[in-house]
Amino acid sequence: MLSTTSDLLARDRDHLIHPLHSPATHRQGHVWVRGEGAVLVDADGREYLDGLSGLWNVVAGHGRKELALAAKNQMEDLGYCSGYSGSSNPQAIELAERLATLTYPSISHFFFTSGGGEASETSFKVARSYWKKKGYENKTKVVSRQWGYHGVTLAAMSATGISGYWRSSSRASPDSSRFLPRTRIATKRPQGPVREWPQPTNWKRQFSGKARKLSRCFWRNQCRERVV
Repeated sequence: MLSTTSDLLARDRDHLIHPLHSPATHRQGHVWVRGEGAVLVDADGREYLDGLSGLWNVVAGHGRKELALAAKNQMEDLGYCSGYSGSSNPQAIELAERLATLTYPSISHFFFTSGGGEASETSFKVARSYWKKKGYENKTKVVSRQWGYHGVTLAAMSATGISGYWRSSSRASPDSSRFLPRTRIATKRPQGPVREWPQPTNWKRQFSGKARKLSRCFWRNQCRERVV
């Protein structure tokens, strides 16, 4: 018989440290034991809609037996191998070839990472390496939007435009800068030209009440930015 959520959280506190850890928040946390489609079930048997898809990485849903079978078959042949220079594997090659058929023709090479923070760090590093080879060693600044999220590893957290994330590591990197996105609640119109991406003409009719309000927020935050 599975332990209750409170029992498991008590054991959790003895040995685990969590990303963005808050002991006070974690005392009221959840312990997930099962998933089916878009639904998660906690240790007390309560069901929740997994609105975040894990952390945006369970887009195919939970409990997909065909994915579990594919992972089992692969791990029986080869569980893992490093992708460092001098090593590769057929699955990585096949995935890169497949991606090349889906992206723009100018995007034909791929670097696989284990998560978003590592992807951001790698992007910063590759960009700096590129400009250094071009003779621009001081071209290192990363410009991001205030309130934008890019991860909580060191460089990615500095680019993240949410000041609460910086407290655990003193201050943001001096090589990171942020600018305010234009929103409808701004009290002062931003200087310079403003580009607004067009919205679907019938989008308002697709939502009602709070859903319509949330959709407006989504479009405002994601599709409008100042040209700098």
